[in-house]
This record gives sequence, structure tokens and C-alpha cells, in this order.
Amino acid sequence: MGIVTEAEHTRARILKIKTDRLQRHLDEGKVIVVAGFQGISQTSDLEITTLGRGGSDTSAVALAAALQAEACEIYTDVPGILTTDPRLVPEAQLMEEITSDEMLELASLGAKVLHPRAVEIARNYGVTLVVRSSWTDEPGTRVISPQPQPRPLEGLELAHPVDAVEFDLDQAKVALLRIPDRPGIAARLFGELANQALNVDLIIQSIHEGNTNDIAFTMVKANLSRAEAVAEAIAPALRSNPTDTTQAEVMVDTRMAKISIAGAGMIGRPGWRPRCSRP
Repeated sequence: MGIVTEAEHTRARILKIKTDRLQRHLDEGKVIVVAGFQGISQTSDLEITTLGRGGSDTSAVALAAALQAEACEIYTDVPGILTTDPRLVPEAQLMEEITSDEMLELASLGAKVLHPRAVEIARNYGVTLVVRSSWTDEPGTRVISPQPQPRPLEGLELAHPVDAVEFDLDQAKVALLRIPDRPGIAARLFGELANQALNVDLIIQSIHEGNTNDIAFTMVKANLSRAEAVAEAIAPALRSNPTDTTQAEVMVDTRMAKISIAGAGMIGRPGWRPRCSRP
């Protein structure tokens, strides 16, 4: 088929696709059936390789990208992309359209209808995906990709994993330390913050060996004093002994920054994290 991959068995990534043979048969009006999930290495041994989990979707989208197809249709056992797993929640709703960035987020968080590798290729090369049921003629869900920047098909799955790094210096942190580990604590805290019209950005919760937790959250510095006041007002009520200041202590930190690393290729790319962490 001309799908050239790394010489990695069970997890090979696509390097390029030689479409000459495929295009010749298409020009002759033939219907071509391609065995997905596999390729051939570019080593002298020309070994047959497999792409690993999601390889069938990945090879289909890669072929669509190489042939500059109008769309790539993926047929599956569900009517399209739903708001959650319909096998667990029968009331799940079908989405008629979703962006590739949103789909990549869902796939990375556990949605199994499409593999992140396939969505990443579609996003990078501007391929429209259509997810449909194998058993009905319903239109399914369209996954819309942005108009891509021209990029070569060489190293198809080896594109730069990180697109950009952004930062926000207008951040502050409030932390409640050693609060009781019981249901309803976080809901009470963030419910009161919502009542005060305070917008929370990031939330981090850690668990101690005992029966206490730490909850920290960030917001813009302008809201720090109000958020701190809410936390200080709630803290005594969270202590088993209201006068014991070793429990439910409130700490604030204004020396904060939020750094965001964005890129479709970070999923399944071992080694990018240490490189991004270097000073």
C-alpha cells in the first residue's frame, strides 16, 4: 500500500505514504480495499509493522490526508460522537458537529470512538472526519478541522508535538490545608466562591495519608483578597476544633504564573515533557 512506518512493532508511527500505486488504481475507477493497522518499515529488511491501538482509524485518516480527500468516514457501532458513553448513559445526546480540537480533548480523556492519533492527523492536515454507524444511514457527526498550514507528508506522524507556549503572570493562589476528607467540603467552598461571583481558574486537590486533604485554587490577582476572605470565613467551620489553627489553615501566594503548553502531538509522544521542562 505504500504506508511507510518506523521499525517499531505494535506501536509504529507513520513516516510517509507513497500514493502512486493507489492513485493509479483510483484513476482507473477501481474500488480499493486497504488492510489498515499495518505498514512496512523503511529499513533494508522491509519488515511488516503494526500501528498499535487505534491503528485502523489512524491509517484511514493518514490515507485521506495523503490523497487530499474531501472527508474520511469512520464507521463504528454507535451513531456518531455522543455527549457521553451511551452504554452507560442511555440519554446521551448525539453531536452533529464538533471541532477537531474538542474531539482531541475528548479522545485524550477517554472517549473511545476515535483514537487521538487519528484526530491529530486530521487536525494537522485539515481532514474532515465523519463518524457514522455501520447499521444505519444517519449522517452521524462531523469533526471539523481548521484550514491547515502547508506541511509535507514526510514524517506524517512525527510533526512537532508542541505548537505554542503561553503564560499568564496575573495569577494568585489560595490554599486550604489539612481540611477534613469528607464529601461536601469542596462543594461548600466553591459554592460560596460562586455566590460571591468569584471565578476560579485551576483547582488542585491532594490527599494526605490521614483523613485530611489540601485544596488549592488560582484566580486573577484582583480577586485575591475577596477569595481569601471567603476561605478564612469557611476554615473555622471545617475544623473539628474551631480554635485549633493547625487544621484548615489558609495560605495565599501571589508569586504565581500559569504556563500553558499547547499542541496536538503531545499525546503518545514520549520524551517531550523533559524537553519542555528544561530551563
